[in-house]
Amino acid sequence: MWRSALLVLIPLGGVLAANSGAPNHPAPGAVARQVRMRQVLGLAEALDLTEADALRVSQIIQSFQQRRRPLQEQVAEAAKVVKRAADGDVAAVAQADMALNQMFTARTQLAQLNQEMFNTLGQGLTPQQRAKMAIYFAKFQIEVRDFQARQRARKQAATQAAQALNEGDVELLEQQ
Repeated sequence: MWRSALLVLIPLGGVLAANSGAPNHPAPGAVARQVRMRQVLGLAEALDLTEADALRVSQIIQSFQQRRRPLQEQVAEAAKVVKRAADGDVAAVAQADMALNQMFTARTQLAQLNQEMFNTLGQGLTPQQRAKMAIYFAKFQIEVRDFQARQRARKQAATQAAQALNEGDVELLEQQ
């Protein structure tokens, strides 16, 4: 019963997030909540958890998401510097080595957090349940990467379409 309630709440959360922020931008924290809900629901089904266990899992995942967020932001900011350096930005080239070190350090800390979260979630589980949890997280990570790749492709296609429209506008203006 509670699983069917989650199935209703997840899309509802997406609708609320889509309507509460700027156009095409989810409300702050909405994506994290959706990810957590999908993880909780998936783990609850994979491990056949009770409602109380699913609530415990949700709280644990939320606490680790909060700890993970600043590290993810560090990786993203460092990656921007590295990208600008690779593109030839002189100021970024001077910062590239430091940004790379920050990125690798943050990624190492993220991996440690993931292991800590896995161990925390695995307390009280059987070895078989821990194995199922490991498989679930591996599949979930693949789903997240695929989703991100589709989002990047959509964004790139939209940018290309906008550029084509702008070029068409220039051609129209030149013809007049």
